[in-house]
Amino acid sequence: MSRASLLFPLLLATALSACGTYAAPSRTAATNLSSPDADLRLARSALESGDTSMAATLFGKVLAATPDSAPARLGLADSLFLANELEQARQAYAALPPHGAEARAAALGLARIDLRQRQPDAAIPRYQALLAQRPDDAQALAGLGVAYDLKGDHAQAQATYRAGLAAHPADMALRNNLGLSLILSHQPRAGANMLLDLANVPSAPPSGPAEPGAGLRHARQCRCGRAHPADRPARQPGTGQSALLSCRTRQARPAGQRLVIRRWRDDSGASALEFALVMPLVLILIVGTIDVAIAMLADGFLEQSVRAASRLGLTTTVPSGKSRDDAIREIIQNGVGNWVGDNSVLHIETRTYTTFANVGQPEPCGDDSYKKTGTCTGPFTDINHNETWDADMGGSGAGGRGDIVSYRVWFDRPSFTGILGLLGRDLYHFERRIVIQNES
Repeated sequence: MSRASLLFPLLLATALSACGTYAAPSRTAATNLSSPDADLRLARSALESGDTSMAATLFGKVLAATPDSAPARLGLADSLFLANELEQARQAYAALPPHGAEARAAALGLARIDLRQRQPDAAIPRYQALLAQRPDDAQALAGLGVAYDLKGDHAQAQATYRAGLAAHPADMALRNNLGLSLILSHQPRAGANMLLDLANVPSAPPSGPAEPGAGLRHARQCRCGRAHPADRPARQPGTGQSALLSCRTRQARPAGQRLVIRRWRDDSGASALEFALVMPLVLILIVGTIDVAIAMLADGFLEQSVRAASRLGLTTTVPSGKSRDDAIREIIQNGVGNWVGDNSVLHIETRTYTTFANVGQPEPCGDDSYKKTGTCTGPFTDINHNETWDADMGGSGAGGRGDIVSYRVWFDRPSFTGILGLLGRDLYHFERRIVIQNES
């Protein structure tokens, strides 16, 4: 029996049994070839390393040269199974001779395919036929138990696993599947103990009821110092005194004090409490970060839209069928329409000036009333020709050639996630202003 042939089924059995399913496909070690050729050895190495595509190619090459090679056909079937090509794998397993060294592996492969395709009724007779030949076949017992679990017959599945463990106490697949089956049958503690044993973790506390009166008897023995040698607490390491002294000390404390101390030392649920305290702050931070990121993205779209509108304006060209102002508004609305929601809250203001120095400046006032009150009540120079004094002397419209034009766009909208409501406000204010000079 070759070492590679033994290593492959063990590795795959361990990997699949950890998922609570069934043992991995294996190859029969026996072979009619006294010296396997290079392609067959390479194919087996590729399969053991997990390269199912390369393995299938090499096994197919061997079959092309020697169509009657049962080891090559079995390897091809295993490769197709691991690659999840189940129907092709079924055909390859079925093509193997019913009698011979590879017959058992072929039957196991067909049963595994039935399990993978959720057909336990088809898998059970295959496993039972294998067990009729070898009643202690660990792989067949594990697969049969999985089939019963898939049917919902957990009691029969557990009996099958235990029968296998009686013959193979250290079989990882059987122990793992038994633990999972116990959990599925609403025996979580027993299943957890079984799985913890696999991981070398101490088992959970026993779930069975205590002996009637054992607690009262132990309390009386502890108080009176008459504990039976089998029940008496062991001596504490490093001291010459028995743990019975500790028992007497606890009995000497008032009941209320003992209860407070016990509850103070009990840290069960601490992780859940810490999670409940921290999680709201973490969620606020995450949602706030997302909201600010979306707002920055909307602000970027606004700036791009205003720049695109100003580029159209500075050419002083008039699109056919619409005015420059309408074209500018359309560009901005198309750019930020998805962020505004309602175009009625989108404000677009264009002002024209003769020089850059006049941008944002008030119209000249003939007295000092503007300096005193912030508005001009006396004579003034009407720069924009609207017959009223304005704090900004810019005229309306996109201007003509050579004019200085200011584009100002702004809108308010609610926060995207509503997180601003926690801060007493729920509106973002977006505004962009660009000043350009039209082409002359």
